[in-house]
Amino acid sequence: LRPIDITVIYRDEKNKNELVVGEIHTNVMQLQRDSIDGRVYQMIRNDMKEGRRIYGLLEAVRVTPIPIHSFLQYLTTGTALHLSIAIDFSSDKEDEFSSSLLNEAEFALRSIGDCMEDYVNNSISAFGFAARIPPMNRESQQFCLSLDTNPYCESMNSVLEMLHRSMSRIEPSKTAHLSHVIYYVSKLALHANLRRSRGNTQYFVLEVVQAVIFASKAPISIVFVGIGDRDKADVERLGRGGTRIEFQGRRVTRDLLH
Repeated sequence: LRPIDITVIYRDEKNKNELVVGEIHTNVMQLQRDSIDGRVYQMIRNDMKEGRRIYGLLEAVRVTPIPIHSFLQYLTTGTALHLSIAIDFSSDKEDEFSSSLLNEAEFALRSIGDCMEDYVNNSISAFGFAARIPPMNRESQQFCLSLDTNPYCESMNSVLEMLHRSMSRIEPSKTAHLSHVIYYVSKLALHANLRRSRGNTQYFVLEVVQAVIFASKAPISIVFVGIGDRDKADVERLGRGGTRIEFQGRRVTRDLLH
C-alpha cells in the first residue's frame, strides 16, 4: 500500500507563525484499523536543542476513503453517457451562411461524435442557436436541430441529416447567446441524476461554449470545438479559465471545460 505522511501544524493567528507539532507515517488500511481501535498517535518532532520530543497527540476518529474513478471506470461499470450537441449558426452576414459552415460543422461533428457514438446511451440530442427559425422567422438562441419539439437523433448520421435539412430552412443571426443551451442541458443532467438507478451515474457532454457556473453543479462536461476563421479569443480565454471562472462572487465548483 502507498505510504501516507501526516504532518500536524500549529498556526499562531496573531503573529502568523507556523510550528510543526509532529508527523506520523502510515497507510490507508492502518488508518482504518486505528480509527476502529481508537488509537492515539504521539506527535513527535526532532528538536535541535532537546532532541526527539512528544509535542501533542492525534486520534484517528473516523476514516472514510473516497474513491475517485477515471472516465474509463465509469464506462466499464455501466455509466450512461449522453451526448448533446449545440451548433452556433451566427454569421456576420445576417442574410446568409458562410459557404464553409456546413463542411466545417460536419468535420467537427464527425471528429468528436464518431469517437463517442459507441459509448452514447440510446440517442444524441442536437440543438442550434443564433438563427431565425420558421414558421415566424424569429430569432432563437435555443432550438431543436430538427426544428420541432424533439431534440433526439438516433445516430451521428441522423444529426448530420438534421443539420443539412435545417440549414435550408433557417437564417443566421448576428448575435449568439451561448448560455441558453447550457442551462437547458444542465437541467436535463441534474434531473437525470435525481432519478438515476442505484450505482448508475448519468453523465452529459455538451459541445458548445459558455456560462458554466450553473453547469458545474451538474454531471456535465463542456467541449469547445472552434471552426472557421472567426475570432475565438474569448472562447479560448474561457476554456483556459478552469476553476478561476467566477461572476458576482460565484465561482465554478470544478473544472469542466475541455
